Formats: sequence, structure tokens, C-alpha cells
Amino acid sequence: MKRLGSLFNAISAIILLVFSLSAWGADSPLSIIQASVGKTLTPLQDPSYQGPAHRQERLAKAEQVIISHFDTQEFARRALGAYWDQRSVAEQREFVEVFTALVARTYTDIIDRHAKGVKVFYDKQSIDGSDAEVDTRVLSPSEDQPVSVNYMMHRVNGQWLIYDIQVDNVSIVLNYRSQFNHFLSTSSYPDLIQTMRSKLREITAAS
Repeated sequence: MKRLGSLFNAISAIILLVFSLSAWGADSPLSIIQASVGKTLTPLQDPSYQGPAHRQERLAKAEQVIISHFDTQEFARRALGAYWDQRSVAEQREFVEVFTALVARTYTDIIDRHAKGVKVFYDKQSIDGSDAEVDTRVLSPSEDQPVSVNYMMHRVNGQWLIYDIQVDNVSIVLNYRSQFNHFLSTSSYPDLIQTMRSKLREITAAS
């Protein structure tokens, strides 16, 4: 599980976005992506929250925004794949909680470390009933070419929520599923949860 979350390190440009207002509708999928990332960056860029002493506080505030725009159960269910139905309801809740916390902390940790100098280009949003995709390209100062970042969303109780992100056509959900499948082919589910909790503690301590 050392690779758990490694894709985020390769795609840090996703979350280094500096968004501006656009002509898209206030409740369109694209405008929701803009608003959510903008709100995520606010505590990370607020001068009153800068410095090591305030890092945990600003990361926590950013995590609250991130989690509110994800369909956390669907994200977790897809990541665990076929193993999801093998778990009890209590175990499913546990997995959603731990997985969401791990992804959110990894996500915000990268944002906090690399929040400057990135440009984002909005290509299009596509809506098909209750499903939507927002296609963007992100250019990092360290790269010559932009990276495609596509947000997969669906409408839940009238709200557009993210259930996957594709970076250069690589799905984060499928990346995690591959890692979980590999781990669970030789280890138990309790071992997976313990490993995830250990990874979360490691990331939190490093923060």
C-alpha cells in the first residue's frame, strides 16, 4: 500500500487551480467545480492561516470543502469494487469514513504544498441527464504541456457531486481499485483498514 495515494502526487496540478468567475450558470457542473476549488484555496491562501503552527487548521478547513463536493459513498464503493458487496453495512460505513479522510488529507496536503503559478483552461462541460463531465487542462510551471483533468459528476438529490476524476485519461477510482484488489488478493479487509489508518496517521503527522 505504499503506492496508496501516489497518483495524487503525479497529478498535483489538479488541485492547484486558481479559478475566476465565468458565464456558466450558477448551478452548472463547471461552475460548481470552480466554486468548490476556489473555496478550498481560500483558507490555504489566507495570510492569517499561514505558517506551520496553522497548517493543521487550514488543511482541516480545506478538507471540509472538498468532502462536501464529493459523493463519498459512491467514490468509495467504486474504488473498493467487487469487495464492496462482501462487506457488512457497518464495514461499508467504516471504509467510506477512512477512505474519504485519507483521500481528502492527501488532496489538501498537495494543494497546500503547490498552490502557486498554475493555469487552468476550461474546455467544456457535457451533461447527459443526471451525469456530467467537466473537462479542463492544467498547466504547471514545471511542465511544458498541460495535463487533462476531467471531473466525473452525477446529480444526487438535486446536487452535482464528484464521483471520479480522470487525469490524462487515468481514473483515480480505477487506480485505487487496482491497488485495493492487489492488496486484498493476499491480505484481509481488516489489514487493509489498518494499513489505510496507518497511512492517514503518517500523512497527518507529516503535515
